[in-house]
Amino acid sequence: MLFPQSVVQACAALVLTMVIRDAVAVSHPAVVTLGFEPSVSLYDPARGGLPESQGWLRYAALPPPLDARAAFDGSSAVITTTTDLAELAGWSIDPARAPALDRHAGFTLRFNLQLTEERHLPSDDNGDGLDDRAGWSVTLLASDRRGIELGFWEDRVWAQEGGTEPALFTQAEGTAIDATQPAIYALTIREDRYTLDRNGATVLSGPLRDYTAFSGSVDPYETPNFVFLGDNTSRAGGRARLGAVVLDIGARVMLPLIAIPASPGAPFTETAATPARRRSLADTRLSTFRRRLSSVVMDR
Repeated sequence: MLFPQSVVQACAALVLTMVIRDAVAVSHPAVVTLGFEPSVSLYDPARGGLPESQGWLRYAALPPPLDARAAFDGSSAVITTTTDLAELAGWSIDPARAPALDRHAGFTLRFNLQLTEERHLPSDDNGDGLDDRAGWSVTLLASDRRGIELGFWEDRVWAQEGGTEPALFTQAEGTAIDATQPAIYALTIREDRYTLDRNGATVLSGPLRDYTAFSGSVDPYETPNFVFLGDNTSRAGGRARLGAVVLDIGARVMLPLIAIPASPGAPFTETAATPARRRSLADTRLSTFRRRLSSVVMDR
């Protein structure tokens, strides 16, 4: 006996729906949604060596280093720029491998950090009574070059202001922390804001900034999908132990929406998507972005 094509299609859709629903154990009976958030391991100390040996991060120092140095101590990458504060050194993501960082989808930079020493010269550039340079900085920029730069002192973390002079690269919102203790940080960018978590608790948040008004011989703030960790100023220095560095990309890969009646005979309705399933896709190339950057540090 032959069944009408519409009946065959309906049965096939029902079977597929049941299989997918059971496979992913969705929490809401009305919608099946699959997704993932890829994670890229930029640096894994367990593999040994410095970050630049693992292919994702590049090391640079300016001027030609006399005292600035980086070494692997068996569990972390240790960088020191306190002997001569005029020297700069740090790691940035290789632009040839940088994944597309869509701030509307959201993304997170996770890093293990212990700032054992930090020194900065007087640097109150806008006259507000606050010094504006830090011996350790983290910069994270989205594909449209909007993002955030955070400065770390031994007892404080704070945001660098964006815009134009005289506000550009002056101290904005900040909070007290003990950066001398090892901690796991998570810097998340989503839409127009950032949040910084420390050991799972949010310690700082604020609006994203635009740093493209900066002009210098080396200007990474024009670079999309940019990540930097280190000392990027000639008016401060630090000694830091850097552990694992992971970039979580918030892009979601979805199957076509399949609506399931809550009960036999109930109408088909669409509801909000279920939370995305995370998968680790370490060392996966996620972008064809190919732009050269001559150096990763800048003198401010």
